Amino acid sequence: MQKEIKNILVPVNFSEASNNALQTAIAMCKRHNATLHLVNVLETELLVPMAGMQVPATGIVAELELSREENLANMADAIQRNHGLSCRHYTEAGFIPYVICAKAEELDCDLVVTGTAGTKVKKIMRVDNAMAILKNCSIPVLIVPSGRRVLDFRNILFPVRPVLNALSKYKMVFPIIKKNNARVLLMGAINEQESEKVKTIKQMVDSTAVQMKSQNIHVDRKLYFGKGIAREIIATSNRKNTDLLVITAALRRGLKQFFVPGFVQKMINESVIPVLCVKPGFGVEEHAVRSILHNTRLV
Repeated sequence: MQKEIKNILVPVNFSEASNNALQTAIAMCKRHNATLHLVNVLETELLVPMAGMQVPATGIVAELELSREENLANMADAIQRNHGLSCRHYTEAGFIPYVICAKAEELDCDLVVTGTAGTKVKKIMRVDNAMAILKNCSIPVLIVPSGRRVLDFRNILFPVRPVLNALSKYKMVFPIIKKNNARVLLMGAINEQESEKVKTIKQMVDSTAVQMKSQNIHVDRKLYFGKGIAREIIATSNRKNTDLLVITAALRRGLKQFFVPGFVQKMINESVIPVLCVKPGFGVEEHAVRSILHNTRLV
């Protein structure tokens, strides 16, 4: 049984990047008949004065709370009125990534759709909230780049790499493929130092293609073996004019905390289209490739 998308959460801070992601989420909610959840988080660290600064007056904080609550309520009302969607809103306080991930779990959401700051902004920000949300969230995260509005996903790039549970993302992307009547490019990607895995990846791609075709999905195949896998995937995405890139966002542990590997970071930083990040093993057993992977070590 494939995953359905019934609840979508969008972090809202009223910025251009946030509004761009919101438009993508609205379009998805319409297609999937999903409930839209808007969450605005007042980052409490911004209210803690540094040495020598005055403590914010209680009235100012209260006024700020009232203002954001009114703005969010007005936004939710407008979405319900103009798009006919079920739209709920919540105002919270705390560290934005932690609050968003906790709220997504509390509301039993299927997907978080978030905007990401431009490259110049990232350089001066203490933390990129999109990446921090991805690192801490247990459900898939769709990261929408600023400056480009994408309302549907007609062409989807689906890289297949030699990592554990590489195809677990299929459960999440299947309803997106069907609702958009999308064409999928399965791209097997192997580093030149992993030549022993070429046959395995080819079999994984072929097996997945057979599975997709049996579900009436238009699918093409490509195999890349060489240097710069991330660069080649981005280049392929640009050449094929894809609307969505789906990646397995495996996290690694170091110094007692999780961090995002360079491959995932590069995909998100350099992609000009939305990137759907699904963590390995997201609620699906890979029956189609189990026999292929038996006794094969994928690292």
